[in-house]
Amino acid sequence: MQKTFHSALKSDDTELLRSIPKADRHCHSLLGGRIETAEKTLGRSLSRSPERMRGIEGMNAYLDDAFSFDLSRDVIEALFEATLLTAKADGITVLEASIDCSNMRYYGGGAHEMTSAFDAIHKRIAPEIKLIPQLGMIREWEISDLETLTSACIDTGYFRSIDLYSREDAKPPEDFTGIYRHARERGLKLKAHVGEFGDAESVRRTVEVLDLDEVMHGIGAAKSPDVMKYLAGRGTIFHVCPTSNIRLGSVGSIREHPIRELFDAGVRVTVNSDDILIFGSTVSDEFLALYREGVFDAAELDSIRELGLEIE
Repeated sequence: MQKTFHSALKSDDTELLRSIPKADRHCHSLLGGRIETAEKTLGRSLSRSPERMRGIEGMNAYLDDAFSFDLSRDVIEALFEATLLTAKADGITVLEASIDCSNMRYYGGGAHEMTSAFDAIHKRIAPEIKLIPQLGMIREWEISDLETLTSACIDTGYFRSIDLYSREDAKPPEDFTGIYRHARERGLKLKAHVGEFGDAESVRRTVEVLDLDEVMHGIGAAKSPDVMKYLAGRGTIFHVCPTSNIRLGSVGSIREHPIRELFDAGVRVTVNSDDILIFGSTVSDEFLALYREGVFDAAELDSIRELGLEIE
């Protein structure tokens, strides 16, 4: 497998690369499908995203436009189908996909009905993929509401990890310690989006306060050798999405991406897609872009690929 992966990179063979097992550890379940695939499962057209968007606000403005129609259970499930179909086509064998706790509002039977529906879609569309359900939550929501929603979702036993996202400055990490403590007690892996736009100290603080196992993005940590040394020593894994960082304005180009600095400092990193519907880049595309631009050689990228598959 190692020789095949190296060969696919060196020959710039996208189709061969898509046939090789890979993990996507940073995927949002409703936005992980190619837009053309999502249009088929939805039965309607969607507007295309701008080449560059200004941060989370710019991305949300695009999503408001693309999904100006009413969301419903049918829409949510069609988008999840598109995510699974896209992952299968890209050779993803391990998919850690976040399902936002707020989606529960579309299910009269609550968290159990929602998780049963997602489980059934997974088994119907891509049972060969190891799906790791991740419980997602939006920072801007009221803490009391999030406590109620996340507790109901965790109690189903369906979720294996928890994540926090949207605007990093919306609330301090201390506000979420109760939720994360409960998740840890129930055996969930702890993750959060941080350092996508924030600085190195915000990454360190969030990791410490929430006792994170893994960080989503985290690229701001590359600005501080001390923080990178701390994270490397702690064994914290970073799930990085280069194209997303570029399209949202955190990084200028693939060649400039700080994933190299993190890797060289001993921080464990994986390469992921984030939101394929918005950014149009699969995990295979990300690997090829990093190789083409000379950010990593084939052996280094293969070690990153293997780490993504091995994480428990």
